Amino acid sequence: MSEVPDEIRDLQSNVALSMLTDLFKQGKINQEQCDSYKKKFHKLHDTVVQTFKNHHFLWEKSKKLKTQLATEKQNLETALNDQANAQEKAQNLNASLKKTEAEYEMMEQLIDAKQFQCEEVEHEKSIILTRISEQEKMAKSKALPEMLQKDAEIERERDLLLEYKQKIESEQKSIDEKTEKIEQLKIENDEKLNKISKLNDEYIKIKDDPNRFSKNAEMLKSANKIMLKDLQGYKDDISKKNKQIDDLNVELKKLQLKLQEYESQIDEEKSITEKNQREQAIQNDLSSKLKEEISDLSSQKVSNDIEIRNSQLEIRRHRDTVSSLKKAIDLDKKELKKQQTQMQQINDTLHEQKMILENIKKEIVNLKYEIEKQNEIGDNIAEEYTMLEGRVRKVKDKAEEKMQEQSKVDNEIKKFEKQMIELQNFEAEGLKRVKALTATRESMARKASSALAEVRETREELKIKELLIMDLQKKAQETEAKEHNYKSLYEEVKQARNKYVNMIQNSSQDLAELKERIKILQNELEILKNESQEKERTLLEYRHCLQVEVHKKDRSHAKLNKLEYQRKAKKEIIDQNINEIQKLNMIISSLEKDMLNLRKQYEQVCESRNHTGIVLIDRNDELCIMYEKCNIQDNILKSGELEIKRLEDDIRMIKIEIQEQKRKIDVARKDILQIPQLSSKVIQLKDELELEKKKESQLSEELENPNNQQRFRELGGEDPDQEALDAKIHVLEERLNNKKEQLLEKELILDEITNLSEKLRKQALDGRLSTLELSEKVNEFQAKLKDLTRKMMATIAELSMYQATAIKLQQEKDELENVVQEARQRLDKSLPPLPEHEDEYLRQQKAQIRYLEDRRQRLEKEQQEKMFEPFSCKTMAKQRVQQYIPDDITGAPLPKNYGKQAPFYPPESNAQLRFYKKPKVKEIEI
Repeated sequence: MSEVPDEIRDLQSNVALSMLTDLFKQGKINQEQCDSYKKKFHKLHDTVVQTFKNHHFLWEKSKKLKTQLATEKQNLETALNDQANAQEKAQNLNASLKKTEAEYEMMEQLIDAKQFQCEEVEHEKSIILTRISEQEKMAKSKALPEMLQKDAEIERERDLLLEYKQKIESEQKSIDEKTEKIEQLKIENDEKLNKISKLNDEYIKIKDDPNRFSKNAEMLKSANKIMLKDLQGYKDDISKKNKQIDDLNVELKKLQLKLQEYESQIDEEKSITEKNQREQAIQNDLSSKLKEEISDLSSQKVSNDIEIRNSQLEIRRHRDTVSSLKKAIDLDKKELKKQQTQMQQINDTLHEQKMILENIKKEIVNLKYEIEKQNEIGDNIAEEYTMLEGRVRKVKDKAEEKMQEQSKVDNEIKKFEKQMIELQNFEAEGLKRVKALTATRESMARKASSALAEVRETREELKIKELLIMDLQKKAQETEAKEHNYKSLYEEVKQARNKYVNMIQNSSQDLAELKERIKILQNELEILKNESQEKERTLLEYRHCLQVEVHKKDRSHAKLNKLEYQRKAKKEIIDQNINEIQKLNMIISSLEKDMLNLRKQYEQVCESRNHTGIVLIDRNDELCIMYEKCNIQDNILKSGELEIKRLEDDIRMIKIEIQEQKRKIDVARKDILQIPQLSSKVIQLKDELELEKKKESQLSEELENPNNQQRFRELGGEDPDQEALDAKIHVLEERLNNKKEQLLEKELILDEITNLSEKLRKQALDGRLSTLELSEKVNEFQAKLKDLTRKMMATIAELSMYQATAIKLQQEKDELENVVQEARQRLDKSLPPLPEHEDEYLRQQKAQIRYLEDRRQRLEKEQQEKMFEPFSCKTMAKQRVQQYIPDDITGAPLPKNYGKQAPFYPPESNAQLRFYKKPKVKEIEI
């Protein structure tokens, strides 16, 4: 829009005022009418100038506001899209978290069950190992093992070692595969981190809406704390399992070293055993009786070993067996080095162990079938264990990813909080500046009121200066984009200039006449001044009334604008609600799909859980059968141990008699060579004996002689009295009674302990029966807990949605309040409430003008159609020129037809011209 032109601004050379003065001079108008018309003209002139200024100002302001509105709309759309993406991500994270929690609970249940089984098996194993160690000690004390059987055992153990090595290699391969998977997961994690960084960059763009997300951030913090606790639990489990793996690797290395030492020791003992084999043939008869009893013990041992294999604790068993064998070998080595005299006992024990191993070989053939069955069961358990390990690793990977995402979200929240603090500080500074500016504005208003008086005096001088200033502003503000507007203005000004030139010429003539008349009118002016003062008073009253009416009109316009604005706002709210309903419907449909998938997964997991429960019940029944077998075998063991003790006593007595006979024979053999020496010694001893007999007879006579006073010697001291002896007896009896009382108390305590132990044993048996009911109850409680957590998460999601809508509505309310305040301020300044209203008013005027023009054209066409003949050809095309006037001066200027050579009439340019190529001008070759 253009600014106020100079011709409108300048009132001195105005046509209307000059016309009024002419009319007054001619006597067509009174002085009062002339003054009133002039005042009205001045007022209208001021309003026109003000409208020009307002129009220019509002046009520029509307451009700025449109640009701001477009940018704000773009920011709002981006923020809404980002918010929707963030909500979808949060929902996906919650769903994945629920899945991981369910898998983790199932894993914990399976791990607890297997730990319970392992503890029972370890308890049984410890009992069996104690029994075996006692039996081995008894067997070693009875007889010597044979090294050939030990060689066979060593070969078996070597086979087992090879199997273990193969298993270790397979496990190492699996570990390598898992490391490759971990590297792949790391790569995926890096990709996800890059995605998260991009999302963070997008998230930084949404800094204008921190209040909207502050409460959501608090909710995320609380959820993140729960997640951190769960993740810490996962990390602790992972660290424990890693420690267990490291311990197992260390134990494997130790076992390999021990086996190497064991093989070297066995080679040394082979040479010793070859010497002792010759002496073992004597005691084969005695060992045949013990074969049957030892075979029973070996069968029990083999059955216990099989149970240990089924419990997946082969590594520990192997370690214990190797350590026990190593101890036995060390003891044998020390005994061989220190006591070579006890070789016979060692040979006996070797022979007995050889027989035991032969019986074990026979029983291994019978037990292979059972071992194959139990190996199949163990393979199934191993597959389940591998599946569980895979799930645990998946859970760990997910937990690590969530931890990384959580740490990034926390960092972003901290950044936003810092930005919030900075913005609050900036807002406080802005408020301070606003207060200072308001104070300055008031001071400036006071100065302006004082300066108005001066302005009135200097207004005539300022008019000239304002014209110069306006010209300079025009030159500074005009640009190339406004050339077309100025061309049109230039043409209008040219026409106006021609008019004004004519009017100036007329006015110069009138001025000469007026100078003569002014002299006459000066006298009349003094009379009219008094009249004008009275009329000014009436005019002020009229202006006051007019301002009141104008204010009423503005208020009515403001009310209309308010109602229109409310209608538009409500319409926008309705559109927004419709869009939000569509979004929510989309979200609900996606959530229903996820719920169906989760329900299918839950049914599959329930089926697997029921299957595992049935398997656990079968295993419990098998355990009860095994406990009964163990009790029977314990009774058999006790009876066998009693018989073995009896036989050991017999063997010991026989060995002692044999040793005595051998010793007597050796003594007799040694004494045969010393017979002549001994005969001489016997004669000497007989002589000495006779001498001693003589001494003895003399001494006996001296003792029997009562006259001999040296035959006895009186003892010193005193004999105790009867009272002292009674006191000692009383003290000893009291001590004896105390001991008896203590013994009775201990017997009572022992009886109570036995009763309690029997009760506990019964409770344990009853508890095994009630485990199924307890597991069902636990599953029911877990299902209830899952339902409650699901409902809680749903309510939290609904609350977050309501919270977001509340924040949004609060912001809209604040914006509307600001708009209302601005509108009121503009109304107080006698301006339209919003700049858009003025544009709408102009648009309506243009539309009305366009409608009137269309109507006029339509009426003209109808009139033309009425003028046509009824059966004539009608066309919408423009009429072409078909005749021309010749240039011949001689002839009469009569029109002639063109005929075939009529001038070309080009069509109007349209959009199809872009499909035509320009013709290429060919050069003329000569």
